[in-house]
Amino acid sequence: MKKLFSLLLVVVACTLTSCNTKYTAVNHLRSFTNELEMNSKYYELQDWQRAKVKYERINDQLNKHQFDYTSEEKSEIGELQGRCAGYLAKSAVDKAKGFVNQVKGIVNGVKEVFGQPE
Repeated sequence: MKKLFSLLLVVVACTLTSCNTKYTAVNHLRSFTNELEMNSKYYELQDWQRAKVKYERINDQLNKHQFDYTSEEKSEIGELQGRCAGYLAKSAVDKAKGFVNQVKGIVNGVKEVFGQPE
């Protein structure tokens, strides 16, 4: 009887742990999405690099449990992933715009040196 009780305890503990991990990943995604919505406008390059790594880590956690989620949970996960991806993409576009402006400045500077005004 003690062995059966011990086995039952282990099964319950494993079940609770796997459920916790499943929902922990979703909660991390919710929290991360909220973080981006509230603070991404203040992010610098290093913040975006950390955000990208964090997003990839969260997605790895979600993928481990991809078959455990209900349709409703998958829908919510997809929406949250889309919002996060949007913020990450926006940061890349902003970075590209900055680079283009820098190149324009370089070209204008070279033209000025060679006496060819814009």
